[in-house]
Amino acid sequence: MALAPAVLGLEFAARAARDEHIRAALTAMRRAQREATAPSIAEVTERTGVSPTIGRRKSADHPR
Repeated sequence: MALAPAVLGLEFAARAARDEHIRAALTAMRRAQREATAPSIAEVTERTGVSPTIGRRKSADHPR
């Protein structure tokens, strides 16, 4: 049975909380992913005028 990506992410997070080596590896991977995707996200934002809503706080004028 395959695990859903969210479940797998939680498993990695739980292991990283307990294991310094896993935490260091996952931190490096997340940084590399952010660095690799940042230019693409910036380009799409510039072309479309739309930016990602993930991680933004909910506000009265921008309900989710």
